[in-house]
This record gives sequence, structure tokens and C-alpha cells, in this order.
Amino acid sequence: MNPQVVQKFADAWRAVRSGKADSERAILLFRKADGSLAAKAQGYTNEFDRFTLNWNPAAIAIFHTHRNSVAAEPAPADKEVANKLGVPIFTITSSGMYVYDPETDKVIKIKDGLDWLDLSKWQLISSSAGSASSGRGVRAGLEFGFLLTPGSRVTLS
Repeated sequence: MNPQVVQKFADAWRAVRSGKADSERAILLFRKADGSLAAKAQGYTNEFDRFTLNWNPAAIAIFHTHRNSVAAEPAPADKEVANKLGVPIFTITSSGMYVYDPETDKVIKIKDGLDWLDLSKWQLISSSAGSASSGRGVRAGLEFGFLLTPGSRVTLS
């Protein structure tokens, strides 16, 4: 993990008023040529309790906020998107960060509370470290074998 990615998490969390807003924010995670990670915020859709984004097949994972008043873990619709796209989907919430991995069909809590906002709680990855990850969640070598085309719209719950 790196400061730019954690900052995107913080920006998304602030935009949804720390989980109090009825809307969600999404972030796509990419692996750059040097092996480092980059996050790209997906803007604002003003949708109630969901988020529709244009899919970019270069993304290796999807992160999105969940309101404090709903389950923290990825919803069934989130899992459906992850299964369709073949990438992990993460929820960032006041009770922690969770990931659904379509490869294992399991949900794992990877950070407690708001630890996902604290850079010191992450294993830092230098660009020379290549495809290392924090140990759980995002896999280094994801394969993209899905039917959606670049720019297809997907909706997260």
C-alpha cells in the first residue's frame, strides 16, 4: 500500500461524511508498470445506497464505501460484480475494511475499524517490490476473463 492509495480512501470516506451519507463512492485500484499501486476515484453519481461506474479492465480491484447503517461486508450485488469482473471487491466502512475474493468465494475482514485510513497500519510497498501485496485480498496476477467490454457500466450496492 502507498500514501496515494490511502489518501484516495480518506477522500472517499470524507465525501460520504464518514459513512453518514446515503450515497457511496468507489475507487479502482491499478498496478503500474513498475509494480506500484495507483488508485483512481470514480467521481460522484448521487445514487441512493449504490454506485454505478464505468469499468476499466486494467483495474485489479474495486473499493467502495458502505454506509454505517448497512452491513459492512460486501453485499450480494457487490459479490455478483466481483464474480462477473473477476476482481476482488472491498468495502471501506466504520467497522473495518472487508474484501470479497471471487477466486476463493470468501469474505475476509482485513482491517479493523478505521485502520484502513492509517498508513502505518499497512505494509508499505516500494515500487521496486514488484507485485507484493499486504498479504490478503488483492492478488498479484489477476486474469481478466469476463464478458464486459471496456467502459461497461457496473453497479455496486
